[in-house]
Amino acid sequence: MADEVTGILRQWDRPRYLAMLFAPDGKRSALMTLHAFSAEVCRIPLVASDPQVGLIRLQWWRDTLETIGKGEAQVHPVAIALAEAISLHHLPVKPLLDLMDAHEHDLYADPIPDVVSLEEYLGTTSSVLIQLSALILDPASAPGVAETAGCAGVAYGLAQIVSDPKRHANLVPVGESLTSLTERAHKRLAEARAVQVPLHLLPAFLHVSLAELFLAKPGNTPSPWRMQWHLWRAARREAF
Repeated sequence: MADEVTGILRQWDRPRYLAMLFAPDGKRSALMTLHAFSAEVCRIPLVASDPQVGLIRLQWWRDTLETIGKGEAQVHPVAIALAEAISLHHLPVKPLLDLMDAHEHDLYADPIPDVVSLEEYLGTTSSVLIQLSALILDPASAPGVAETAGCAGVAYGLAQIVSDPKRHANLVPVGESLTSLTERAHKRLAEARAVQVPLHLLPAFLHVSLAELFLAKPGNTPSPWRMQWHLWRAARREAF
């Protein structure tokens, strides 16, 4: 079952998969599961034949989270693992529901209206994964990095848009350009790095170090080996 979950994350979100390889053994499975759930939601717009089909699939995941909350048995490998992670680490379900609500936007071609709305979207879909990861790693100290997680998640999300603007065309606000989004990403990254994250929470933030690679060559996604090398260096210097 764990191999299936890991395989889903590896296929649909290689950067976060590579980053989670640096997580401690006792936490890696739950972290992989959390991000595999996100990957499952993110890939819906890519495989749905039309928005209505995508809405049905999102509703399936909403219903699944509801049954997980009731303690009912699951069938989907990610749902089974997610139920275990939620129970074991006392993860709140509402942020996961909010994440799905935000991703409904991805089913349509309409651009996000402005950069403020974009940052709100990224906070709900990207920053939240960092904060929930921190809860898995250490629930006692996780609240102390909430603001840093917000900036880091926005920076990473902006960098992903810049790296693959064709896929994320609907996330480029009206009146914005890849240049302006790059500048904002660097600003948010600097704000996140201005605060030292406790070392035991670093695995929650490690993938954010890849933002530098994504921003270096707009429109070009780095190769897996280059991402892995960059992550290794970040882990060695104990900073994202």
